[in-house]
Amino acid sequence: MPALWPSQPCTRAVSISHFRLAAPLNRETAEALSAWAGEKSGALVYSGHGASGKQVWLFTGQGSHWRTMGQTMYQHSTAFADTLDRCFSACSEMLTPSLREAMFNPDSAQLDNMAWAQPAIVAFEIAMAAHWRAEGLKPDFAIGHSVGEFAAAVVCGHYTIEQVMPLVCRRGALMQQCASRVGRDGGGICRRRHADAAGSPV
Repeated sequence: MPALWPSQPCTRAVSISHFRLAAPLNRETAEALSAWAGEKSGALVYSGHGASGKQVWLFTGQGSHWRTMGQTMYQHSTAFADTLDRCFSACSEMLTPSLREAMFNPDSAQLDNMAWAQPAIVAFEIAMAAHWRAEGLKPDFAIGHSVGEFAAAVVCGHYTIEQVMPLVCRRGALMQQCASRVGRDGGGICRRRHADAAGSPV
């Protein structure tokens, strides 16, 4: 069983039997299991049988990137590589250095900049979805958080890669400009107590 642990987040719902017990893994686990075995209420252990359900794919937002993200998958998955190449091409005129360079060069610091980080996140998520589809998986629902909404929109078929990637590049560049301006000039919000009162910084 330990050999399966790394794959459980991706395969538990579709390829292996569900565990019959679910319990919090902490110092109270043994006590909770004993309480459950004694059929005590409030044992914090739940038992039952898994049933086939629908798949929901979640596409996360800013902060999920890392240097060389996608490089290993690019080397081992044709679907992933082909889709990522489309993403690279779709934003090639908007990013210098290229998105490929930013993602695959371990010495590049471009992903510290939102102008590259946000397109990298969306491109990776779209390519990862293509890989899972090639493996026979299909989402019943897709949701996205922040910039991940762009990836979800592509996966659901609402927009194409060529439509979305330039938008994400522009979004990332604008957000980086705002962040740089706040860092340089200071930033904040103002509150107003009355229509004719001067705003005071918060």
